[in-house]
Amino acid sequence: MITFSISDIINTGLLVIAVLGVFLTLYQVRQNYKIGKATFFKDLYSSMFTDKDVRMAYYKIEQGVFKYDLNKFHGSDDEIIIDRLLSFIDLVCDLYNQGVLTKHEMIFFRYQFKRIYKNEAIQDYLGVLKTIYKKNNANVDPFPSFVSYCKENIKD
Repeated sequence: MITFSISDIINTGLLVIAVLGVFLTLYQVRQNYKIGKATFFKDLYSSMFTDKDVRMAYYKIEQGVFKYDLNKFHGSDDEIIIDRLLSFIDLVCDLYNQGVLTKHEMIFFRYQFKRIYKNEAIQDYLGVLKTIYKKNNANVDPFPSFVSYCKENIKD
């Protein structure tokens, strides 16, 4: 016959409580991670639509108003807002490359990224920047995360 002492029963009960505590802690950590990630994504996504310069640059591209003119663009207000837009979306694409953003989360940006990347004036500007970067031995292409993301994920 197997006998259990009171200390065995208490120790078993404490072990069960400890294991439950670990699982509840893991569950809470996972929930906090999901909430934190959702908040981060919401803030990132909102930046695309609430940053005045980013939005203005996007609308100029979307509406076909943005034209790249080598003689007028550099040093203009358009250069500032277009560079801000491209820098922002390059950051978003880099976060995706690092695994911070998922493929599903990138779907929310896909339409805007496609409109920007397929824009002829943007392609002209990227081409000029690429030449300037090479000339100055930058050893990197302009907005590399954005360009590589679009080449791999934006198809007609």
